[in-house]
Amino acid sequence: MDRRDCLLVTSDMELPARQISVLLVILLAFGGCDVERGEYHKGDDHFRIIRESPYTTIVVERNGSTVDMRFRLSRNAPRQSAIDLGDPGNLILPYTRAMLAGAFIRSEPRSILLIGVGGGALNRFLRLAYPEVQMTAVELDPMVVRMAMDYMGYQPTEREVLIAEDGRAFVKRDTSHYDWILVDAYGSGAVPPHLKTKEFYKLLMERLSPGGVVVFNIHRGNKLFYSDQATLRAVFPEVHLFAVPDTGNVIALAYSSGSPDFTGANPWPKDNTRLAAYLHEVWPNYQGPAAKAGGAVLTDEFAPTETLQRDGME
Repeated sequence: MDRRDCLLVTSDMELPARQISVLLVILLAFGGCDVERGEYHKGDDHFRIIRESPYTTIVVERNGSTVDMRFRLSRNAPRQSAIDLGDPGNLILPYTRAMLAGAFIRSEPRSILLIGVGGGALNRFLRLAYPEVQMTAVELDPMVVRMAMDYMGYQPTEREVLIAEDGRAFVKRDTSHYDWILVDAYGSGAVPPHLKTKEFYKLLMERLSPGGVVVFNIHRGNKLFYSDQATLRAVFPEVHLFAVPDTGNVIALAYSSGSPDFTGANPWPKDNTRLAAYLHEVWPNYQGPAAKAGGAVLTDEFAPTETLQRDGME
């Protein structure tokens, strides 16, 4: 059976050593096939594919070299991921460029954990920017992984371990340490409460290498934004915010010590690399340290994320 004819996920078995680059196991419980509806094609460079997963409706649409992924049928639904098939170094969505701000804390990461894969845009870029880095990518929804592979040019390499599993469950059982941990597992209007609590953030902090950083994609405009800040500050000694202009996204850098002077000149070398260009784009959008007060600290026993996300719009 070809991998395109069935869903692929990792089992809950213990991971072997990193000699195995990609660990994918066929999900038989799904009957081997996905549900397809509303699909149409207009040639190789124009199509719209719709799939149902246990978690959401996934829509992948291509126009020319650009491919978008959304988690709702509406064309007004925000793009969860977007890639340029002709230029892997082009990060189309501004917030993905801003997540590279981890380089301000750890400029040369050797190991990166990504919680949330989407279309794999960041994965592709990081392989170009840091060819020697070892990546581990965790995505809850195996259908997202499949569609990223089939339609968005995402193909893990020998330096990337791909795991279909809940991000928190993986972090809890994994004992590895990482220089960067990128958390972007929120979509379709829903915020998984168990990825927003003090207990989860403590797990992430335990998985950081010395001098490492956790990069969060969070959202302003509601009460949850203030709880995000208060909860992060309850765990991490340093939490600093970067706005993403013309969007509701805010990138939070959380780490232990050694904060640079974000209000000064950008220390990143002005060379011709795409990474340097993106970092020069992000630096001026520094918003200051996260607030310790103003929002409720979220815990495993108290995390009303949907209510906080819905209420208190600015």
